[in-house]
Amino acid sequence: MTVGPAELPLCESPLRDGLLGSAAPHAPGSQALDLDTVLEISQAVSGEMALDRLIEKLMMVVLEHACATRAVLVMIVNGESSVAAEAATVEAGIEVWQGTRAQRSELPSSLLRYVTRTQTRVLTDDTIQPHQFSTDPYLVAARPRCMLCLPLTRQSQLTGLLYVENRLASHVFTPARLTFLSLLASQAAISLENARLYTELKRSDAYLTEAQRLSRTGSFGWNIADDAVVWSDEMYELLEYPRCTPPSMRVFHARVHPVDRPTVEAALDRAARGSVDWDLEFRGGGQLLSRHVRGAMQAGLMDSR
Repeated sequence: MTVGPAELPLCESPLRDGLLGSAAPHAPGSQALDLDTVLEISQAVSGEMALDRLIEKLMMVVLEHACATRAVLVMIVNGESSVAAEAATVEAGIEVWQGTRAQRSELPSSLLRYVTRTQTRVLTDDTIQPHQFSTDPYLVAARPRCMLCLPLTRQSQLTGLLYVENRLASHVFTPARLTFLSLLASQAAISLENARLYTELKRSDAYLTEAQRLSRTGSFGWNIADDAVVWSDEMYELLEYPRCTPPSMRVFHARVHPVDRPTVEAALDRAARGSVDWDLEFRGGGQLLSRHVRGAMQAGLMDSR
C-alpha cells in the first residue's frame, strides 16, 4: 500500500511539541486536537482483528505521525523473533512491505539485541556523535541521522520491537513524538497479540475442518442444560443426514444400531453427570458402519469419529 506525498505530514506538525503537553505556545485547541488524534488512532488500531491489515495500519501511522523515514516491526512469538513488516518513505509516498520482502530488512542487530535483553527504549538523537552502537554494521553502512527502538510488551512479556529512523535529519523524535510512539507501542502490543491469536484460531479452525473431512471425523457439542446440539459438517456425512436436518440427540440416537444403543446411552449418561471420560465403538449409519466415539465432559463437548 502506498500513500501519496500530499498526504505525508511535515515534521513541523503539532506533534513536535503540542502532544500531551507543550514546550511552546500553540493555537487554542491544538492540544485537544492532538489528544483526539491519539484517541482516534488508538481506537482504529485496537479495532482491527485481521493481523495483516493491523500491521499495515500500524506502520502507516508510525511514518505519518512520527517524522520517520523508515520503520520496522519485529514480532516475538515463543521466544523467536521475525520481521513482520517494513515501511519506508518512497518517491510516491509511504510503502509498507510484509512477508518475504520485509524479512530481508536490514537492521542494527546490536541495538535490537540490547532492547530485547533490557526491554528498555533506546533513542539516539544524532548518530554522527559517538554512541553505544556506533560500530553496528548496519548503522555504519546506512548512516541514519537518528533512530529509536521501542519494546512492545504485554503483561511484562516482550512481544515485539518497533524500530524507527530518520535518514535525513537528527533530533526529530521530540518528547511529543516519543510520548505518542510510547502510547502507540502499548496499544500495538495488545492489538498485535490479539490479532495474532485470532489469526491462529482461524487457521486452526480451517485445519480442523479439513482434517475432519480427510479422516472422516466429526465433532458435536451438547448443552446438557437445554439439550441444544450443534455439530460439524462432517457429522452429517458420518450420520448420513442431509444438511437441512436440525442436529439433536434424537436424530443422533436414530443412527445408532439398536443393539448398541444401551451402551451409547449409558456412556452419554456418565458424560452428562461428569463422572468419567468415555471411549466406545458402536455401529451406525445406513450401512451399519462402525463408529468410534471418544469424549470428555467439558461443557458438553464431544468428538465423534
